[in-house]
Amino acid sequence: MAWSWSHSPSAYRDAQLSLQAIAFLASKGSKQSQEKLLTVAAEWFASNTHKHGEHWLDLKRYGKAQRKAYRIATRRQHVHSTFDSGWSELAEIIWSKAEELQTCDNGGWNCWICPYGCHTVPFTPSKFLQYVISHFIVEDYHCDVNEDDDNGYEYDDPDDIDIKAITI
Repeated sequence: MAWSWSHSPSAYRDAQLSLQAIAFLASKGSKQSQEKLLTVAAEWFASNTHKHGEHWLDLKRYGKAQRKAYRIATRRQHVHSTFDSGWSELAEIIWSKAEELQTCDNGGWNCWICPYGCHTVPFTPSKFLQYVISHFIVEDYHCDVNEDDDNGYEYDDPDDIDIKAITI
């Protein structure tokens, strides 16, 4: 069962920033982040919308959709581009599609970033995603999360992170 969005503007911002943090990790070589973004984008590109708003995956178009997502993610950005990487651009495409759908899981904890609900980002980012957002995406980022929810992600120096080994 899915719910429609009815969150605060800061919750939407946090979900979008979580997606941008995944794009940042993908741009730094995180295979899991890359795979997630490529899969989600391919699902959107190969998705057909029924007249009742239901989405179904066109498997005949899925391979072509995967190649399209890969081309976007790996192309070089022009000097005047508003995106700092193809992964960031792919995340923005995914976010715009998610905004159109405006669906979340039952309880409203996670924002659907794919048409089917199998890929989500939290409306309240994990401690690790907060760390990535605050150190690499938005300098003045602050999110109210229970401070007892510590996943062990405390780094004195952002360069200490082995981004390729990160799981999200």
